[in-house]
Amino acid sequence: MKTVHFSVISFWHSCYGLSVSFIIITIEALVTGNGYRIYTGRQYGLILLTGFIDTFALLSVTIAFQADSTGFVSIIGYMIVVYGFLADLFLFNQSIKGIDLIGALLIFTTTVGVAIYKLKNADTAKSRSPVLSPNTSF
Repeated sequence: MKTVHFSVISFWHSCYGLSVSFIIITIEALVTGNGYRIYTGRQYGLILLTGFIDTFALLSVTIAFQADSTGFVSIIGYMIVVYGFLADLFLFNQSIKGIDLIGALLIFTTTVGVAIYKLKNADTAKSRSPVLSPNTSF
């Protein structure tokens, strides 16, 4: 993935998403017999907005994987669980249960703890690694 330009990944991701969406919408139209749905302007705007957000997220993750180690980027990816919890809470007005809050806090604490641990170990590993001079022979 590090050798592939991010625009190529974005192009194929968009082609795949467009194809799958068209197939699903066509199957729905055939199964229901009502034809294709007609959406309101607001709904089309939300679809367009989610497309832009998805593209931004894809480009960000692709560039992050190309720039840093995959382990660290994957750890940060677990924060999506916390974001989902916050979306349920604030956007969808879901009620909070104690176990939900404990689970979200546990995931958040573990993710942040592992990220800090990996960052500290990366710094100490760099400082411990011997620097070889050009005249060093093996």
